Order: sequence, then C-alpha cells, then structure tokens
Amino acid sequence: VEENKQKIFYIKNDTSFVFRMQFSEELAENPILTINGTKKTELELVEKFVTNEGKYIYQGTVNVTAEDKFEDGQLQLIVSNIKDLAGNETTDPLVTDQTVTSNSRTVVLDSKIDVVLFKTNSNNANSSSLAKAGDWIGIYLQVGEELKQDPTFMINGEVVTTSYLGEFNGVYAYQAGITVTEEMSGKITFSISNIIDKAKNNLTLSSEECEYSVTIDNGDPVFDLSAIPTTFEVGVDTYVYPQPGVVTDNVDGTISFGNVHMNWYHMNADGTKGEATTCFGGDNWNTSLKECSLGDYIITYRVSDTAGNETIVEKQITLQDTTKAVIEPDRKDGETFIQGVDEYNTETGTITDNYDDVNFSNVNIEYYLQNNDGSETHVAYFDKPSDLSNIQAGIYRIHYWYRDSSDNYSEVSRILYVKNMDAIEKVNELVQDAVRAMNDGNMAVKDQQHAIDLARQEANKLPNFVEKDAALETINNLQAAMDNNNKYREVYGYLLS
Repeated sequence: VEENKQKIFYIKNDTSFVFRMQFSEELAENPILTINGTKKTELELVEKFVTNEGKYIYQGTVNVTAEDKFEDGQLQLIVSNIKDLAGNETTDPLVTDQTVTSNSRTVVLDSKIDVVLFKTNSNNANSSSLAKAGDWIGIYLQVGEELKQDPTFMINGEVVTTSYLGEFNGVYAYQAGITVTEEMSGKITFSISNIIDKAKNNLTLSSEECEYSVTIDNGDPVFDLSAIPTTFEVGVDTYVYPQPGVVTDNVDGTISFGNVHMNWYHMNADGTKGEATTCFGGDNWNTSLKECSLGDYIITYRVSDTAGNETIVEKQITLQDTTKAVIEPDRKDGETFIQGVDEYNTETGTITDNYDDVNFSNVNIEYYLQNNDGSETHVAYFDKPSDLSNIQAGIYRIHYWYRDSSDNYSEVSRILYVKNMDAIEKVNELVQDAVRAMNDGNMAVKDQQHAIDLARQEANKLPNFVEKDAALETINNLQAAMDNNNKYREVYGYLLS
C-alpha cells in the first residue's frame, strides 16, 4: 500500500510473506534475513540471468505470528551476510541502514480488525427503539484501522450507500442509513460485509449483531372526546383535569389524557378559531369557570405517541348560563301584621346566582292586594318602617323577582296578612247580636233576619281572613235555622279567637 510515498506491506497473523532481493552478481553465501532481532531466514538463489549486467534474485519465505511484532505492529527486517564470490561486502544503504524506519522494508503485522464501536440508532427524538415515517435509522461501524475499502451495508435486503466519516484519534468511522417510509413495518434488518483491512483480515458480524429491534410506528394516536360535554353550565359544572377523554395508540396503547396539550380559543362567528384565552387552564382547573365569558369556544387537543406521531383535534364547547337565581326572603309565608300595633320593616334575605355577582338589594319587590274575587291589584310599595295603618287591610302577596344577565327569570312570593282588628271586632259583635236575636223567642222573625243580614253585610267587607270564614259559617248556620222555621232552634255559640 502506498502511504505518504512509502510502500507499506500489511500481512495477517499466522501467514507467510516472501522477501526477495535482487543483486547484480551471484553471492558467495545465502543472505540472512533477521526479523525483530530473533527470527532468521536464509534467502536462497531462485533466479539468475547473466545477460543485461546480471540479475540474481534471492528469496525467502517468512512465517510470522502476533508474538513477532513490535508494539505498533511493524516488523524490523535486517538483511546481512551479503558478500560476492570475490569477498566484497555490499555498501548499499538497503543493507547498511539497519534502522527500524528504513523506508524500503516496512512490513506491518495485522492480526485482526478491532471494532471500536458498532451501533444502530434512530434519530427519533423520543425513543431509539421506535421510528416513524421520516425518521432516519443509522448504522455505524467504527474500527481501529483504516479498511482496504468501504464495507458493504445492506438494510432490509437492499444495498445502501456507505459513507466514510473519517479518522478521529485513530478511529475510522463508516456509516449507512435508511429513511423510514409509511410502507415500512416491523423490524429493520441489516448486514455489513466486505469488512476487510489492508492485511486482508475479514471481520464477520454475527446475525445477532445485525438485528436492530426498532419498531416502525406510523400510526397516529386516536382521540375519543365523546365523554367531554359540549355545553358547560358556568358556576354549576366543574371543569375537571384531566378531561374525561380517551387517547389510544396502535403501539403505546392507552395514552393518559394528562399528556394531552390543550389550547383554548374564542370561536369567531364563522366557526373559526379566534383570540386565544387562558381562562380555562392553569388555576381554573377543577373550577366552575365563573371568570370566563359566556359563549362558544374551540379547544384544540394535541398529543404525540412515543414514536413522535402527532394528532391534533378540535372540539367546540359552549359556556352557558341557563340557571335561575335562587331568592330566599327572610320573611315567612303567612305572617300576620296588626295595623297600628306591629311594625313593618325593610325586606331582607339572600339571593345566589351561578354567574352574576348579586346581593338582595338587586331583588325587585312588588306588592299585590288579593281581592275577594281572586284577582290581584298592584299597589305601591309599603312604607318602611311603618305600622301599616295607612294601607287597606287585607291579604297581600309580596312578589320577589330577579332577571340575571343571561335573561334567566326567577321569582318567589310570600303571603302577608294585614289585619284591622276594629273591623274584625265589629263583625264579631254583630254575629253575637244575631246569635242572641235567634235565641230570643220573643223577638219578631223580621228583627231576627235583620240581625243576620247586618252581620253578613259587615262580614263580607272583611278580606278573606279566617275570621271572615268563621263569621260566615256561623251566620250561614243561623240563616239555615231561620229558613227551616224551627221554633226550637239550637244555636251554637260563637267564639272569636
């Protein structure tokens, strides 16, 4: 091999090489070839041509082993005992220069090819044992010496281009590779042949070394978002993390939804993504999203499997408020106020809304007088505080209502009895007069009827209180007795509570 204008002979371990020297005349004795100062071989005359100034060729076969070499693998070859028939000794530098570096006889004993590094690798960012379409799978061979020629790489049965990467600190690197395609599946198989050095040592890799267990994963993860609601009641529902979606992959199996990356956007009127928003994630996980604006949003879900195959899907969600506010007045239903005695104060209570920030001062309050015919009359607000002596006694319905920002209407009512005890006492006295008239056997029938009619007339003026019902019940009993013309009428006493 010609290296740096110097011929270097490479030989393998336990092999022979032939050493030849040519002289212009026949020698008196066979020359001696000494190898590394210990091994000696005679060179015998094998050819001679007496014409053309003479040509005498001496040759010897040298057997060498690993033990014969120097540390750097180079053999020291020294030729001696060169005398012609007249006894003259040679003055040729080939013989007289006995240094190891003599550039005319450099022989390197090379017993094997040292493998410094042998590896396979996928440039997949996530896993060296997985690859997807577009990834590059490289096969690297690094040896401790330069090879006679580039080795032959075969991947999946096809010869691929070999690249010599160069020498680094005595290490010689070779590389080949293949780009994964959509059609590939299963394992990548390869072989490397023609690993031959300059001494013709041949390196053979085992079948186990030539098997790269890389899984080709060209399948994208698949989302199932059916369990994620499309509507969300703000202030009522809880926006949970992780979302109740499912991701499956042909290689990874089920992928945790906690590995899914989400982004949230307002939805434009045309259904496209608008401005991004952060009101869903971060500190708002597992909350009712009261800080978010109502409306339509688009959520993007993005996930990658171990091989790096990525899937992005979108889902529309509507943040809505269809829940009515809850009004809880402190006033009890059916409370009774006696005019001129009890004091009516400001209405108090609580109101809660799932979205609006409200208090009881936001509640609208209206008053309705219930007429004896079942109808209602809207009346002005009660004066507060007041003994209610300035209003008409009767049964009132207090109507509390609120319409939230989403137009949800809520209402509740309380019945309030405002009683004038003078009017009730007057009716009670007239009923007692009618009872006494019916029990007076000497009173004329017309006078008895007059007492009953007078009591009925005043009783009908009362609102539909229980006192009115009790008075009319007694009056009706008196009238029934009167109508039956029963001389011995039994009249039940009337007691006003």
